[in-house]
Formats: sequence, structure tokens, C-alpha cells
Amino acid sequence: MGTYANKYEVISMRNKIYTVSKYEICEIIQNSKNNNWYVAEFHGDTIKNADDYFNAIAESFCFPDLFNKYRCMDAYLDWIRDLSWLINGKKYDGFTMIIYNYILFMDQDYKRKEQIIRTFADTVLPYWEEEVIFTTNNGNGTPKPFNLYLIDG
Repeated sequence: MGTYANKYEVISMRNKIYTVSKYEICEIIQNSKNNNWYVAEFHGDTIKNADDYFNAIAESFCFPDLFNKYRCMDAYLDWIRDLSWLINGKKYDGFTMIIYNYILFMDQDYKRKEQIIRTFADTVLPYWEEEVIFTTNNGNGTPKPFNLYLIDG
């Protein structure tokens, strides 16, 4: 690993939200891909509200079409904590999610922006770190690294 290995260890099982520069993210992406992680990249300047976010997340993470029928926070949390179609298909060992231009991300709905980031910290990341063990495959779920990187500029 390169110069950022100690600061951004992508093989860690401690799932976190990081704020990094656009210069640092290139190495993080490469390390993620080298470790067989699924990398999802979003451009905050094109995601203005919750509807834009749900469209982008469903497309990037290949959510099943059923998501579009319910399209709410509960359905989103169900699908983002499943991802079996990604895990079973190509057998990804972890997930890296990147939001570029985070300062512009959901700038039309700041309250929902805070809610999405808070649910990542409180629900999504802990699920993939540990809770998946108890809720998947009759108690045999596999924890996966899942990190969210926020980039301003």
C-alpha cells in the first residue's frame, strides 16, 4: 500500500465514514479494487435531493427493480444492507462508497442529507461490520468492510 495506508487502511474491518481530498481518493480506489471491493462513486453536484439519491444508489448498487415500487428510506435501508446480488455474483469482499463534491450533495434537502449520513453511521456501517452475522443465513452471515468517503471539491 502507498503513502496513505496507515491513515486509510482499506482492509480494516472497522467500517467508517472518512473525509478525504480528491488527491487521496485515487489510492483508496486502487487499494479497494486490489482487495476485491465493490466501488460506487457518486457526484454530489448531481444529487440534489432524496429522489436523486435513491436513483443514483439504486443504479450504482444495482438494486432490484422492486426498490422502485417502494422507494423510501426503509426500503433503501433494506436493500443497502442486503446486496446479496453483488456478493453472490462476483463475490466482492467489501464495499467502498465515494461522494465527490460532498458540499453540494443534496443541497436542496439538508435535513435528509444529515439523515442519510447518520443512518450510514448508525445503521449501514455497523450492520456490515458485525450485525450481518446474526441476521443473514441463519446466523452465518459474513461481515464485510464498507467505508464511505466524502470529498469536498
